[in-house]
This record gives sequence, structure tokens and C-alpha cells, in this order.
Amino acid sequence: MTEPASIRTLDIRAEDELERFFALTNDLLCVARSDGYFVRVNPAFERVLGYTAAELTSRSFLDLVHPDDVDATLAELEGLARGAKSIAFENRYRRRDGEYRWLQWNGIPDYDHGVVYAVARDVTDARLGEAELRTLAAGQSALRRV
Repeated sequence: MTEPASIRTLDIRAEDELERFFALTNDLLCVARSDGYFVRVNPAFERVLGYTAAELTSRSFLDLVHPDDVDATLAELEGLARGAKSIAFENRYRRRDGEYRWLQWNGIPDYDHGVVYAVARDVTDARLGEAELRTLAAGQSALRRV
């Protein structure tokens, strides 16, 4: 039996709305496989990391994770594979220019499709601001002791 035209139109409209929403956000949205490859990334990945979507989906995302963060990232992926949600997990990703950016991740597994849906936010500036505040506070504390 053929699907009615009205249902096909609704499906196309829903897909179009999803595409616009996926492209709209400044957060990094992705679908990833448990083997370490992105299936899909939104344009925010390109803006934040400087790689094209094709580059990001053609190599393991672990290649971009800071070496000091790989073990924690693998542990987080294992937790997702066991059914845990990933909430506020942070690691560093290498940009095309070699700079590292801190990303904070939230993700959920989808066992039926063998993927993880995740959203990340670039928290580098916030982390740098916090470090600067700690340095200033330590300096003020030292001045008070003098």
C-alpha cells in the first residue's frame, strides 16, 4: 500500500524542521558510533573546531581528543555503552589550528541504532576566566599577608 501524500508531506516538513534546528544552535550537536566515529555533526562543529563535516566524520574523534583526556573519554564512552547518561563530561578537542578547546558534553545512548546522541558546549572561555579569577584571588591574598 502506498503512503498517502499528506503523510509524506508531513515527513518531509518534519525533516526540514529538524535540519533547520540542527543548523541553528551554537551548541555542537552530533550522532556518534561507539567505535569512535561521528555519524553526523552540525555546523557548530565546523565553527568551533575548524574542520569540515566530511573531515570530522571520516576519522576517529579520538584523534582530536587531547592525549591527557583520551583515557577519561574512553571511560565515558564505556559508561554510555553500559547505559549511563553522560552529563557535564569535559574534555579537550584539537582545532584545525592546533589550539585545544574545552568541550562540556551531555549524551545518551540509543541501543536500537547503535549510536550516541550528544551535545557539547565550548566552555574554554569560562574555564580561562575561572583560572584568571583564582590567580587574582591568590594575588590579593598574598597582598593582604604583606
